[in-house]
Formats: sequence, structure tokens, C-alpha cells
Amino acid sequence: MGEISKLLADAKGLIIEPSHWTQGASARNKKNWPVSSDNPDAVCFCADGALVRTAGGLTDSYINASDLLSSVARELSGGYGFVNLNDGNASIGQMSPHQAVLHAFDIAIERAQKMGI
Repeated sequence: MGEISKLLADAKGLIIEPSHWTQGASARNKKNWPVSSDNPDAVCFCADGALVRTAGGLTDSYINASDLLSSVARELSGGYGFVNLNDGNASIGQMSPHQAVLHAFDIAIERAQKMGI
């Protein structure tokens, strides 16, 4: 597994459980207060916060993974990026926002693996 596909898979792993996923903030603590994604008290993440957390910040790997995930989200949602998909401002069929984000991650991971990245 390449660096980008691993980063995407790790980020998806952070939010696969609905209780570890959030909307409207990069991350939240157990009191449900917004915190930065690198805050050690963060217990749930939005899609972007999960990418930032697993990449260790706004690195080149984060940018590449984010670009790929955005591309997939735009294809699936009629032009909206993954942040809009995460926050419920865009949709994929009858999927909940959480399901839609996980679906976008799955496709992005598959594409990254096919590209060897």
C-alpha cells in the first residue's frame, strides 16, 4: 500500500464509527467542543480533520490525499467537495452524510492503490 492510500485508509479508520465522526468542526473533544485535529483531547473528526490528523498536519501527503478525495467527492455528489459532503451540504443518493463520506474514502483508497500511491 502506497503512502497516500495508507493515509486515506488510516483517516477512514478514525471516522468509521459514527461516534468518532463529526460535522461542522475539524475535531471535537468528549464534551463535544470543537478542537483542532491535532489536539490530544480530540475524540471525533470530520473527514478533513481525520486526514490532517493522520498526515501529521498540512503536509504534501495531506494535500495529495485531500485532492484525490475531493475529486472523488465531486464526481459522486455533482460537483461538491468532501467537506460539503461531510457536513451534509451535498449528498450521494439516499446515503447519510457519514455513509457518503465513507463511500468516497473507499473509492479514493481504491484509486490510490491502482495508481500505486
